[in-house]
Order: sequence, then structure tokens, then C-alpha cells
Amino acid sequence: MIVISLVLLTLVMYLSAGIATGDWDVPASVWVRFILIAICAIVLIPIFQTMTDWIGAQELGLMVAFILMMLLIRFIIMPELAVADEWMATVFSSFLIVIMLYIIERLSKELFNLELFAFIG
Repeated sequence: MIVISLVLLTLVMYLSAGIATGDWDVPASVWVRFILIAICAIVLIPIFQTMTDWIGAQELGLMVAFILMMLLIRFIIMPELAVADEWMATVFSSFLIVIMLYIIERLSKELFNLELFAFIG
């Protein structure tokens, strides 16, 4: 399941970066960066959510995870892509990632009774 989640998250990042920047030609180094951020998301987001559940601030965990994803995307991916406003592309692409992952998670629960991304509640 972790491998499937990793592949799906990487593809979702590619799609969101392509939509946000209009640049669909992605070099191999950016694919490695997509995979790195996907690994960080799959590992760090549940840790943040567990910590915030422990202190009783569940919504804070998702907000911190979203900000962490934005910073990772901004400083790891966006310098490699040709965009005029890197922060705006970062925010838009992070928003698209969250929306696409939510849709994939809901479809997997409804169609296959699977929970791919434990951090999308």
C-alpha cells in the first residue's frame, strides 16, 4: 500500500505542477524531487497528525502538514521549473495536490474499501 500511495502521490504532484506552471516537460531530476516529497508526505504528515491528536488539536496537524508540503514544494521543486511567481505556483499546486488526493482517497474508500492515504481523513 505504501508503494501504491507513493506512486499515486508522485503522479498527483506531477499533474498539479503541470497544471500550476503549464510546464509538462519534466526532467529526471524533478521526478526524483517529486518522489522525495512524496516520501516526506507519507512519513511526516501522519507523524504531525499523531502529535496533534495527542495534544488534542486535530485540525492543527493537517494545517501544519499542508504548510510543510508547501515549503517542500517551494524550495525543492519550484526552483527547477520555469515559473514567473514561484509562491503563487506553489500555493496553487499544493491546493491541487490536496484536492486530488482527497478525491482519490474518497474513490478508493467507496469503490474498493481501501484507505490509501491515512492522513486524508
